[in-house]
Amino acid sequence: MKGNKKMRKTMSIYDFRDEMEDDFSYEACEIIFDALEDLDEDLEFDRVAIRCEYNESTTSEIFEDYAKHTWGEDFIQEYENAEQDEKDDMIEAFLENETWLLGTFEEDSERVFIYQAF
Repeated sequence: MKGNKKMRKTMSIYDFRDEMEDDFSYEACEIIFDALEDLDEDLEFDRVAIRCEYNESTTSEIFEDYAKHTWGEDFIQEYENAEQDEKDDMIEAFLENETWLLGTFEEDSERVFIYQAF
């Protein structure tokens, strides 16, 4: 056998979820799969790259990890005084401005965001 031969496998959503279930929730796997499929149908699956490239976080996690450190004091105070749906919308706008927001879903009365790492 000469050279570095490769064989490609077509991956279904079910295969993708099986491969990524330790890294992302069921809902996040579907959002990532659909986004990547829309991006490029011939994309080669790379589990490590996907784990490094995309994040799944709640509204409060994104506020603590990113937004709190980049927003001004007035905006932080507005966020802290807002109702949950307003907080979700503020974080969604923040992510849309900073990166590629692949999608969202609701879990335990808080929005969960799937986005490209930045």
